[in-house]
Amino acid sequence: MQHLLEKYEASQDQIHELQLEVGLQKNKKESLKEAIEKAETVESELRGQVADLEKDLANTSKDCEETRRLLLVKNHEIQLQLNKINELNMEKNALDSVLGTFKIKMEGLNNDLKNCSKNLRDRNREIDLLKKNLSARQFHLSVLRAQKDKLAETVGRKTNEVDYLMLDLTKANVIVKDLERKIEILRQNISDQTIAAKKELEQTRTNLEKEKHEIFMRKDTEKKRETKTLHIEIKHLTDELNVQAELSRRRIKELRKREAFCVDLRKDTEFWKDQCGSLEKKIKYLESEINKKSAQIMEFISLNSQLQNRIQSSEKSVKEKDEIILKLNQNFTKQEEQTRFYRNTEYQMRKELFKTRVKLKEVLDLHQAFTNSTQQQIKRIDNFESQIQKLQQQVIDLNVRNNNVKCVMKQLEKKNTDLNSEVIVKDSHFRATLKALNEKEHELEVSKNKVLNIAAEKQTCDIKMAEKLNELTRMNDKVDRLMNELAKAQNAVRQKEDEMRLLKTEIQDLRRFQAVSRKRLQEAEPLQKQLIQLTSLLDGERSKCKALEHEIRKPRNMHKWRIPEGTGIPAESMTDKCIHLQKMILKKTDLLFKRESELKNKQAIIEELVAEKNKKTKEIRDEKLWACQKELKNFKSQIKCLLCEKFMYESNASKHEREIKNLREELRKSKLLKCPKCQQES
Repeated sequence: MQHLLEKYEASQDQIHELQLEVGLQKNKKESLKEAIEKAETVESELRGQVADLEKDLANTSKDCEETRRLLLVKNHEIQLQLNKINELNMEKNALDSVLGTFKIKMEGLNNDLKNCSKNLRDRNREIDLLKKNLSARQFHLSVLRAQKDKLAETVGRKTNEVDYLMLDLTKANVIVKDLERKIEILRQNISDQTIAAKKELEQTRTNLEKEKHEIFMRKDTEKKRETKTLHIEIKHLTDELNVQAELSRRRIKELRKREAFCVDLRKDTEFWKDQCGSLEKKIKYLESEINKKSAQIMEFISLNSQLQNRIQSSEKSVKEKDEIILKLNQNFTKQEEQTRFYRNTEYQMRKELFKTRVKLKEVLDLHQAFTNSTQQQIKRIDNFESQIQKLQQQVIDLNVRNNNVKCVMKQLEKKNTDLNSEVIVKDSHFRATLKALNEKEHELEVSKNKVLNIAAEKQTCDIKMAEKLNELTRMNDKVDRLMNELAKAQNAVRQKEDEMRLLKTEIQDLRRFQAVSRKRLQEAEPLQKQLIQLTSLLDGERSKCKALEHEIRKPRNMHKWRIPEGTGIPAESMTDKCIHLQKMILKKTDLLFKRESELKNKQAIIEELVAEKNKKTKEIRDEKLWACQKELKNFKSQIKCLLCEKFMYESNASKHEREIKNLREELRKSKLLKCPKCQQES
């Protein structure tokens, strides 16, 4: 009995333990049911999230397709803009080379202007000297006129004296005739008288003859004395005429020299006139070119406005897409870093924009300074034109004075001829003097012929100088054209540089947006794959859970979950199951890490593919650069042709300068040969 009681107590203890175990199992079942319910709720939530994610993925895929299309369009536009930028760079380089050539030309032209200013100063000095010489000549002419007036007065006096002598001679002849008549009357009276009175008559005749002889002797001596005095006076007059002729010859030589100097001045004035005309032509040509360039600038401005509108539209579309992407990627942690990056880029862009504004202000200041310098040059050209007009007026006045002097000389020559003819008519003694005067007139005619020949040579020299002046004016016109082209090219280059900078900044922004969108797409693709795999795994686990639930709920399979008596503690099996489940979880986590590593490797591969794509784009750019380099070579060949033309013009200008220098040396030599004072000073 005791043994049975002990067994009964032991059995009760076992029953109690089993009841406790059953309670524990019930608690475990309840906990498992709660876990299953939680898993179902989690599954339902996950299904809802998956559905939402699928919808989001569908929307994102649509947005990505749209973004891809837009990116392709933008890439095409960016490539076109890059092509335009390359073309603009080529034009910029060509314009830089042209600017260098123009700067060289400008330096040469500035030197030419300086030389011209020096020549103008020299010519002004020569003109002042000519004015002084003209005043001296006027003084000499006034002295000569006074001397001629004195000679005319002396000649008039001598003619009056000759007239008085002729009147005396006529009176003497009348007296002689009266005496002869009286003698005849006396002869008749004597013949009538007696022979006695013949002796008295003979005596009276002898007395009368003596008286007559004495009278004639007296008259002859007086006439001889008067003729001697006249001959002496004529000799003095001839000597004075010879001296005055020599003085007139010297003065004529001096006048010829001054006329040659005036001819040189006329040539110089014509030269400067031609230069002024050429400068005016250049200014007109440059104004036409400025109008053309302004039209081109307006076209560039319209293109720029179109590009800005396109950029604004692209920016709006990019902003909209960025908003969509930000909504899709709110759960990603990289958003803050990207926003910081964008803020930094915006700050840098603002700094660059501020710098560009400062540079634009500097460029505008330089442009204003250049315009002021051009206006000053135009004012200088106007001053030169006014000076040239003054010189022309002075030359015209000098020509008028020379013509007046020539007219006075002709009048004096006519008066001399008239006086000589009157002297020849009045007295034969003046024939010798008239012959001398005729010889002098012949010499004057010879000198006149020489003067005419010199004037013809002067006209030929004037024609040559006019041709040279026309060439110089053409050169000045070309220089002005080049200056205007330089200014226009500089303005166009500056505008294009500004446009290039803006386009570069816009291209950088677009590239950044493109890279960000590509990265997001690359990150979204593996996430989609992972979601698909996870959904498949969840579906499998759900199916397993449902099968287990059905098996648990079936009464047939209840004995499977019961532990037979004497088989051990069922808690160990449960712990084994928990350990098994933990191992499965660890395996799943390992699989997840492996998949993450695979995703990273795939991202690296995608980056390599993007780099290869960029390399291909670089090759395309290299091909475009090669084409641009070909165009550059063509531009360089054109520039070389322009430089050859420039050197040709410069050689022609140097030849003309040499010819001018030679002519000046010849003038100086001729002046030295003509002026004995200059020879002594040299």
